[in-house]
Amino acid sequence: MDVSRMSQGEKIAAAGGVLLLIALFLPWFSDFSGWESLTATDIYLFITAGVAIGAPLAPGNDTAIPGVTRTGGMTLLGGVSLVVLLWLLLFDWPDGADREIGSMLALISTGLIAYGGFTSSR
Repeated sequence: MDVSRMSQGEKIAAAGGVLLLIALFLPWFSDFSGWESLTATDIYLFITAGVAIGAPLAPGNDTAIPGVTRTGGMTLLGGVSLVVLLWLLLFDWPDGADREIGSMLALISTGLIAYGGFTSSR
């Protein structure tokens, strides 16, 4: 586990993963954390954070599934998370609820994961 061998994109994605984990514990709306306010989305975001943190640290460059690389997985999960959170924040937010720091940090962190995965795959 040599962090110095990680590319800049992998470091960005891993930082986004750490921020996403933190965001899940912060208030999203009405003092409810991401764990309390989301149904299945919180588990998906947790998996996304785990892949973003763990994939660059995994040894070797072998792929478990032909045609799917670790950085490709980070890009896909980060991109889908970004779209899901944008949808939640813009169209599916509870009426009268304010958007708290956790939801904004999650949006930023999923963008970092998608960007980091994309740049490291180039």
